[in-house]
Amino acid sequence: EELAAGFATRIDGEHTALDLLVKTADLPSAGESLAGFGLATIFQNMAATNEQLRKEAFEGKEVTLEQYNEMQRMGKTEEEKEIMDKEKDIDTNELCRDRIRSMANANVPRALVSLTEGASEHTLEQLAMAMNRMAEEPTVRGVMIQQGVLSACIKIEKNEGPTETDVMKKVIRLARHCIAKMLITTNPSLLTSAQRLGSIRPLIQLVRDIKATDLQHFEALMAVTNVASSGEDAKNRIVTEKGIPSFHFAMFSDHEMVRRAATEA
Repeated sequence: EELAAGFATRIDGEHTALDLLVKTADLPSAGESLAGFGLATIFQNMAATNEQLRKEAFEGKEVTLEQYNEMQRMGKTEEEKEIMDKEKDIDTNELCRDRIRSMANANVPRALVSLTEGASEHTLEQLAMAMNRMAEEPTVRGVMIQQGVLSACIKIEKNEGPTETDVMKKVIRLARHCIAKMLITTNPSLLTSAQRLGSIRPLIQLVRDIKATDLQHFEALMAVTNVASSGEDAKNRIVTEKGIPSFHFAMFSDHEMVRRAATEA
């Protein structure tokens, strides 16, 4: 919160702490350094609520966050429960959206793109999470595309190969999902031809990804539908990338909204 609100080391300081983080990310070879991982982690934490971070920590575990919280309360006295309730987290989705807008105004998207150069898999994972979380806020998607996030995600996605690690698979899925989020609300005619056509393969691969969530399938289908509206070149590329059988596959999803989005696509 303090970073987003413009914290500076001195009252008369020329640069805020957030400005300095962005400047550090722009230094040559910053992505390859240990500092690159630290910067990426700060940015992705700023763009999430505490509740979201806690929920993610329980993904794939045998208990959910709600069950864990309930178990924590079971062993407490009434007095301890009252103290727990008073210490409730005050971070909200609205505060998080404000932070993301502040980050966009401070050129954080450009910093994230700079850090992808030469980054390790684990740094790339943090960067892809940061981009994905920022793309949750519709008002900053245009700025993100202008500062190179869409092109960077398309480039990351091209790293896919038969020998990739589990971390890299996650990075590629996050990059594809970030492309989907940005292109749901963006007018495709404002994109360059390379961006518009280059985004089609990642979106269709996300639709075909059996490990992706229903939300990821739904948003990828919505984005493809939007891109398809831009003209014949986009439609032809969708056909070339085996888009139509992918839409058929999604039309048999368990989730009604995924089926609807696939039919629309």
